[in-house]
Amino acid sequence: MTGKTVGIVGFGAIGRQVARRIKAFDTSILVYDPYVDPETIRGTGAGVRNLDDLMSESDFVTLHVPTAPDAIGLISCERIALMKTTAYLINTASTFVIDMEAITQALKEKRIAGAGFDVYETWPVRADSPLLELDNVVLTPHIGGATQETIIRYSQMIADDVRRFLSGESPKNLVNPQVWGRDVQ
Repeated sequence: MTGKTVGIVGFGAIGRQVARRIKAFDTSILVYDPYVDPETIRGTGAGVRNLDDLMSESDFVTLHVPTAPDAIGLISCERIALMKTTAYLINTASTFVIDMEAITQALKEKRIAGAGFDVYETWPVRADSPLLELDNVVLTPHIGGATQETIIRYSQMIADDVRRFLSGESPKNLVNPQVWGRDVQ
């Protein structure tokens, strides 16, 4: 990756950790995130770009945006067309961020070099998914961040929340804490 340009779309906790790690490979880092102060981004040594420029200048584009209404379809057919033919797209965010029909077609026609997906429209990925037929795609089963340590930590978190629940306490990692304690009929 030395000498390559990596475009990071979404500079929250994960996007920042990705930047920190790839910096060690002597890469140029570009960031698009309209919700993060540009000075904060520049303070990490990354360049700030609008999304179209990031797509056209990057050798690797990695997506780390939440599935929010303004992120749905963010990587459109037009933006995919801006990518270099030697570029790679990596999506660990959500399939709803990308026009999947357009990226599949671009990959089939080799208009970009390749892609990596850790998220899919359905779980598991459909057996008839055209992505499974492509030789320039890497698919992982939503375990891109799984390490021995994270598996142990998640298991401990689950066990702790089960213990809390069984003792009548609110679990720490509730997705919907507003319903805790409600009588369900």
